[in-house]
Amino acid sequence: MKKTSLSLKAFAVFLTVSFPYMKTYLRDSTSSTISMFLLGYYAFSIIVIGLLIIKHKIYKKNISIILIFLLLSIMASVIAKNGHLLSQLLLAILFLHDEDKKIIKYFTISSIIMFSTTLLLGLVGILETSSIGREFSDVIRSDLGFGHPNRVFLYFLPIVYGSYYLNNNRRLYNIVILIIASVLYYYTNSRTGFYLVILLEVFIGIKNQKKDTMVKKIVPVMLIIMTLITLAMARIYNNGGLREISTLVSGRLYYINYYINNNSLISIFGNNSGGDNLIDNFPVYLLIELGIVLYATYCYIFYKGSKLIKDQKILNIIFAFLLYGLFERFVFTAGINFTIILMLKAILNNKKGIKEGENK
Repeated sequence: MKKTSLSLKAFAVFLTVSFPYMKTYLRDSTSSTISMFLLGYYAFSIIVIGLLIIKHKIYKKNISIILIFLLLSIMASVIAKNGHLLSQLLLAILFLHDEDKKIIKYFTISSIIMFSTTLLLGLVGILETSSIGREFSDVIRSDLGFGHPNRVFLYFLPIVYGSYYLNNNRRLYNIVILIIASVLYYYTNSRTGFYLVILLEVFIGIKNQKKDTMVKKIVPVMLIIMTLITLAMARIYNNGGLREISTLVSGRLYYINYYINNNSLISIFGNNSGGDNLIDNFPVYLLIELGIVLYATYCYIFYKGSKLIKDQKILNIIFAFLLYGLFERFVFTAGINFTIILMLKAILNNKKGIKEGENK
């Protein structure tokens, strides 16, 4: 019975991880077909997770905070048309009494399966592979079947960080990740993804008390700091500065500045303008496109959740995901960023007084 429960939980994680890949697989279909399939797939995933949750014990002290998050996540799904928070919340409830390691293990295995499958389908020609030119240069980049070159490293992230947490052989891990990242970079020329993966791997692998203390202090407020830095840089760009830096990061400051100038900075549930493709920056995307309610919700999750987590490796991964968010808006996606689930789980467990290490 216990093995069946674990298998169903693993299946629930797999459904969540595979969801962002579905749009890639259906990209040659009509927009209405894609929308209908994704809606059905998402609804099926939510129902499966919901049915599994029913079988689990929910403590009375959990109910109030669960209901608050549930209300916010439903509003996000319906009004802001973003279902990631709902998926993350339901998975946090599903794994409420499990070790964090179990969630990370299921996410890593599921990500390896989907990533490898996509690469294979692209290699044999079942998935169409296309090449695009880099803006402001003559470089040609392959998407390897993922629909866009930048998605390759984005989908590679949970494998990188999940393996970092699960693997104790640092030397072997670094060699394998470096080789794979180098091969992916050769085909995609995704500079931001490659450099950040390598630099962050070096950073989070350093065992240093000062570094660990810095991470613990900065992670809770890092989303707010990133927002202020991004808005300040966009303002400087608007006044004629930072042109070289914008070119170096593929025009991201140009697009962020353009988007800010053409949309309301503050709204309750976002602009939902459909112009989010211009933004490759998580804080600005969250604030403008999804609105102040979701922005404040995620700020609370990162602040409270990261303060409750004592595992330094997990804090390092949260830091790495957030830093990557300066250059990629989809780092908060439920099927990619497992740390948000861990932080929600920590918040829910804290409400019923469970201490670190007691929720086995």
